[in-house]
Amino acid sequence: MTMGMDVITVLICGLLGGFVHNVLYTKTFDFPRTEKGKFIWGSLDDVIAGVVAAVITYLESNVGTTTASLTGTQLVLVAFTAGIGGSAVISAYQKSQTSTSTPTVANPTKGG
Repeated sequence: MTMGMDVITVLICGLLGGFVHNVLYTKTFDFPRTEKGKFIWGSLDDVIAGVVAAVITYLESNVGTTTASLTGTQLVLVAFTAGIGGSAVISAYQKSQTSTSTPTVANPTKGG
């Protein structure tokens, strides 16, 4: 494959990886919207994270080489897997931020 086809393949596979992770993780796909004047990314953040992770993985595997180091099948699988992983990292980070932002307080009347 040419470099241009590699980049397009990586972008599409990263997008699909992020999308697949989001649908498996949340069982739905939320479109971006605005609520009370605030932009809500919806599921788009997972898709973007998948694309970014796939591109970073591609660049890391091809930096400093004069020939492609991955075959077409390897490129698709690596980019798709990186897309899922990048989306998973963003989801885990968001979940950790929401769980730490609402501390729980023990109820002294119930002994806990």
